[in-house]
Order: sequence, then structure tokens, then C-alpha cells
Amino acid sequence: MVPPTFPSVKALRVDYLVDAGPLVGAFWGCDQWHDWSRRTLVSLGAAEVYTTEAVLAEAAHHLKPYLTALTGLLAAVDTGRAPCAHFSGKRRPLRRAGG
Repeated sequence: MVPPTFPSVKALRVDYLVDAGPLVGAFWGCDQWHDWSRRTLVSLGAAEVYTTEAVLAEAAHHLKPYLTALTGLLAAVDTGRAPCAHFSGKRRPLRRAGG
């Protein structure tokens, strides 16, 4: 018996949850993963990219000696370019970047 096939998905929303490593790499130009982090985050295009408060705290800790990089990360959070997802017992949608 041949298993049933299903039509291909026409539209699929993909959200990404980013850890501290790519954030540190993206904002600190001397990081060994700087180029990779920038290319990877840019390649996500219009996809929704989120992080968490704990991840931001870790990234900020690593960027603390590099004021320009730390300021860039905080500005990205403040302007919504690196939106922070809030997880709690209540279900609520993740905030969209820029909205």
C-alpha cells in the first residue's frame, strides 16, 4: 500500500530563537564568529527573530568590555530589531519586530 501524499505547504511561518553566541558575534566586530553571525542573521530575511531576557543578559555580560558593541545590542533591543520573547505560564503571541 502506498502512503497518502499531501499537497506542499504554500506558506509557512518560521520564527527563530537566537542564543547569545550569534548576538555577541554579530555586534562585536573582533569576535571569531562575527562574519558568520552577521551573514546568518541577514540571511533570515523577513523571518521573525527573537531572543529572551536571559540570553540578552548573557550577551550583555560578554559584551560588557566592548562599549560600542554593547550599545549596539541594547539599541537593537530598544528599536525592536532584536525583539525579546516573554515566556510565562500564560500563552501570548510573540511581539513582531517593528510592530
